Amino acid sequence: MHTLWEPPGGEEPDVDIVAVHGLGGDAYMSWTLDDKLWLRDFLPHQLQNPPDEFKNDSVGAKRVRVMTFGYNANIFTEAPKKDTFSIGQELLAAVKAWRLGKARDRPLIFVGHSLGGIVIKKALNFAQSRQSLYFELLRSVEHICFFGTPHQGTESVIGVLQSLSVQLTRAEDGAILRELALWSNLVIQANEEFAGIADQFTITTFYENKKLYGRIVVNKGSATLHKNNETVVGLDRNHVSMCKFDNIDDGCYRIVFARLRAEISQIYSEERVRLRLGQVQQAFASVAPISSGNEE
Repeated sequence: MHTLWEPPGGEEPDVDIVAVHGLGGDAYMSWTLDDKLWLRDFLPHQLQNPPDEFKNDSVGAKRVRVMTFGYNANIFTEAPKKDTFSIGQELLAAVKAWRLGKARDRPLIFVGHSLGGIVIKKALNFAQSRQSLYFELLRSVEHICFFGTPHQGTESVIGVLQSLSVQLTRAEDGAILRELALWSNLVIQANEEFAGIADQFTITTFYENKKLYGRIVVNKGSATLHKNNETVVGLDRNHVSMCKFDNIDDGCYRIVFARLRAEISQIYSEERVRLRLGQVQQAFASVAPISSGNEE
């Protein structure tokens, strides 16, 4: 876990944001374009000092702490040894370790690109099954923002990688690529488990509208969870560039910023607090603990 931004002067953040990269990415470069990392260089500053078009609304300034989680997803040198369930467990442990004291109850937003979104789902599924360890963390999750996450799997990952003409060693034999196969058993199982808790947070789904090496890597159908609490938005980017922005006037960045600001603005509203309390109580009362998914 790496901290990208904390409010200056020791001010208490209103929200924690944790970003999780995807396959072939890392904790920094997955979110960076021309040395600009928007989660550090743009988002927190604009949330605290809203652009002119937002200054007349009632939301006001919001302070955030932004962190990014890294794991081995380097398919260009070797097949990742861990599956998404194991990575999700590590994500949970890291987030909990960084949210001590007053931060334990701070509202939490996850941002996931591609495979990172599946890691987030696996982490939250496991948190639901281990409430004695992760109840505070799970109840703090307010929003999940998915960028091109293949919730239904995808047929295009290997094709795109082959188009890069890069030696993949034995990456195609790795557990992660098998898991990403269209309608794989692990994909279906993760969705079934996540459906039991997904209603307790709001969701934004961004899907790609441009091809990468001649392919849409994750199409709209696979990128969408089809939930009532899900806002679905297309971005005029390909699968890699959809979560990279180098200036605040970028049209796609403005869409992403507006969505995150809207969600953050709702966290402390009386309606949201009341609704969330009911959702959490219902979710934890009705959903039985789940298995790890690794049992035979």
